[in-house]
Amino acid sequence: MISFFIGQTVWTQKPSTPTFSLEELNAYLPDQKFNAPKKFTSLDKELEREIFIFQWNLSSFYVTAHVQTDKGMIQDSYFRFPNNFSHDTILTLLQKQFGKQNKFHKIPNNALYVWKDKDYQGKTMDIIYHGSCTMTCFPMGIHFISKSARANPSFKSLYQKFNLDFPQTPY
Repeated sequence: MISFFIGQTVWTQKPSTPTFSLEELNAYLPDQKFNAPKKFTSLDKELEREIFIFQWNLSSFYVTAHVQTDKGMIQDSYFRFPNNFSHDTILTLLQKQFGKQNKFHKIPNNALYVWKDKDYQGKTMDIIYHGSCTMTCFPMGIHFISKSARANPSFKSLYQKFNLDFPQTPY
């Protein structure tokens, strides 16, 4: 919190970092039926698989979501947060929920944190968190991948489709 004294008046400004919890993402996590929001774009359709992109308002900010489905069931989901989020806050939240990450990859100004085979809300999934740093550090996105989808040899995750500069199999 930052305080300024202006004459006899004290002016206080609260930090602008939005707050959120993982529970706010539950509706779009893997291994459940996808209920498309009213406004969405279908990016890709091959056979029974589709990729949807949409934004929704969480508290005081918008999150961009990419959801890949197979026959209407969510296979994996990727969430992009505003850059004014704190990397440390998101990483701490993930570590409290899932423990220390199984793998860590670092390339200049970017880092990947990977949790393998984690149980959350009765589902087993992999979680990939991508953080980046310039003058400050911020989250690039969180990716949830269904364990059953990952076991399918023809499955190509959103992570693999979006991040060609990173290791193609971080898990």
